[in-house]
Amino acid sequence: LGHLLRDRGYGMMNLGDINKQALAGAVSTGTHGTGLGLGSISTQVEGMTLVMPDGSLRECSATKDPDLFAAARVSMGALGVIARLDVRLQPAYKLKLTKQPMELDECLARAPER
Repeated sequence: LGHLLRDRGYGMMNLGDINKQALAGAVSTGTHGTGLGLGSISTQVEGMTLVMPDGSLRECSATKDPDLFAAARVSMGALGVIARLDVRLQPAYKLKLTKQPMELDECLARAPER
Protein backbone atom coordinates (compact mmCIF):
# COMPACT_ATOMS: atom_id res chain seq x y z
CA LEU A 1 0.00 0.00 0.00
CA GLY A 2 2.85 2.39 0.79
CA HIS A 3 4.13 2.42 -2.77
CA LEU A 4 0.65 2.90 -4.25
CA LEU A 5 -0.03 5.82 -1.94
CA ARG A 6 3.38 7.41 -2.56
CA ASP A 7 2.84 7.24 -6.32
CA ARG A 8 -0.32 9.30 -5.79
CA GLY A 9 1.30 11.79 -3.41
CA TYR A 10 -0.07 10.38 -0.13
CA GLY A 11 1.18 8.57 2.94
CA MET A 12 -0.23 7.06 6.10
CA MET A 13 0.28 8.82 9.45
CA ASN A 14 1.92 5.78 11.00
CA LEU A 15 3.09 2.48 9.56
CA GLY A 16 3.90 -0.90 11.02
CA ASP A 17 7.47 -2.13 10.83
CA ILE A 18 6.64 -5.01 8.48
CA ASN A 19 5.11 -4.86 5.02
CA LYS A 20 3.85 -8.44 4.70
CA GLN A 21 0.47 -7.77 6.28
CA ALA A 22 -2.78 -6.71 4.62
CA LEU A 23 -4.18 -3.38 5.75
CA ALA A 24 -7.29 -5.03 7.22
CA GLY A 25 -5.03 -7.35 9.23
CA ALA A 26 -2.90 -4.47 10.48
CA VAL A 27 -6.02 -2.58 11.54
CA SER A 28 -7.84 -5.45 13.21
CA THR A 29 -4.82 -6.64 15.20
CA GLY A 30 -3.94 -3.21 16.58
CA THR A 31 -0.62 -3.07 14.71
CA HIS A 32 1.31 0.03 15.65
CA GLY A 33 4.18 1.97 14.19
CA THR A 34 6.25 4.37 16.18
CA GLY A 35 6.03 7.77 17.80
CA LEU A 36 4.67 9.01 21.10
CA GLY A 37 1.92 11.06 19.50
CA LEU A 38 0.79 8.43 16.99
CA GLY A 39 -1.86 5.80 17.58
CA SER A 40 -2.07 2.34 16.11
CA ILE A 41 -2.95 1.93 12.45
CA SER A 42 -6.56 1.35 13.52
CA THR A 43 -6.78 4.97 14.73
CA GLN A 44 -6.36 6.14 11.12
CA VAL A 45 -9.58 4.39 10.05
CA GLU A 46 -12.51 6.74 9.43
CA GLY A 47 -15.04 4.09 8.42
CA MET A 48 -15.37 0.49 7.32
CA THR A 49 -17.67 -2.07 5.79
CA LEU A 50 -17.91 -5.45 7.50
CA VAL A 51 -19.19 -8.71 6.05
CA MET A 52 -21.29 -10.11 8.86
CA PRO A 53 -21.60 -13.84 9.65
CA ASP A 54 -24.91 -14.02 7.74
CA GLY A 55 -23.25 -12.51 4.64
CA SER A 56 -24.84 -9.08 4.98
CA LEU A 57 -22.77 -5.90 4.73
CA ARG A 58 -22.69 -3.42 7.59
CA GLU A 59 -21.13 0.03 7.37
CA CYS A 60 -19.86 1.76 10.47
CA SER A 61 -17.89 4.86 11.43
CA ALA A 62 -17.54 7.24 14.36
CA THR A 63 -20.96 8.66 13.49
CA LYS A 64 -22.72 5.60 11.98
CA ASP A 65 -22.97 2.74 14.48
CA PRO A 66 -20.09 4.10 16.60
CA ASP A 67 -20.06 1.26 19.14
CA LEU A 68 -19.60 -1.35 16.41
CA PHE A 69 -16.96 0.84 14.78
CA ALA A 70 -14.94 1.24 17.98
CA ALA A 71 -14.98 -2.49 18.63
CA ALA A 72 -14.44 -3.59 15.02
CA ARG A 73 -11.27 -1.54 14.58
CA VAL A 74 -9.37 -4.07 16.71
CA SER A 75 -11.68 -7.08 16.70
CA MET A 76 -9.37 -9.55 14.89
CA GLY A 77 -12.33 -10.49 12.69
CA ALA A 78 -14.57 -11.57 15.56
CA LEU A 79 -17.29 -9.07 14.59
CA GLY A 80 -17.10 -9.66 10.84
CA VAL A 81 -14.62 -9.63 7.98
CA ILE A 82 -13.36 -6.19 6.97
CA ALA A 83 -14.33 -5.70 3.33
CA ARG A 84 -13.58 -1.97 2.95
CA LEU A 85 -11.66 0.64 4.90
CA ASP A 86 -11.76 4.42 4.67
CA VAL A 87 -8.39 5.58 5.96
CA ARG A 88 -7.25 9.11 6.84
CA LEU A 89 -4.12 9.98 4.83
CA GLN A 90 -1.65 12.82 4.69
CA PRO A 91 0.64 14.23 2.01
CA ALA A 92 3.58 11.97 1.13
CA TYR A 93 6.72 12.35 3.23
CA LYS A 94 10.15 10.78 3.55
CA LEU A 95 11.71 9.21 6.60
CA LYS A 96 15.40 8.86 7.21
CA LEU A 97 16.57 5.66 8.87
CA THR A 98 19.66 5.92 11.04
CA LYS A 99 21.17 2.82 12.62
CA GLN A 100 23.91 3.19 15.19
CA PRO A 101 25.27 0.49 17.48
CA MET A 102 25.85 1.54 21.11
CA GLU A 103 26.10 0.02 24.52
CA LEU A 104 22.86 -0.40 26.46
CA ASP A 105 23.80 2.13 29.16
CA GLU A 106 24.53 4.79 26.54
CA CYS A 107 21.35 3.92 24.64
CA LEU A 108 19.21 4.31 27.76
CA ALA A 109 20.93 7.57 28.72
CA ARG A 110 20.35 9.03 25.22
CA ALA A 111 16.79 7.73 24.80
CA PRO A 112 15.10 11.05 25.71
CA GLU A 113 17.00 12.96 23.00
CA ARG A 114 16.53 10.24 20.41
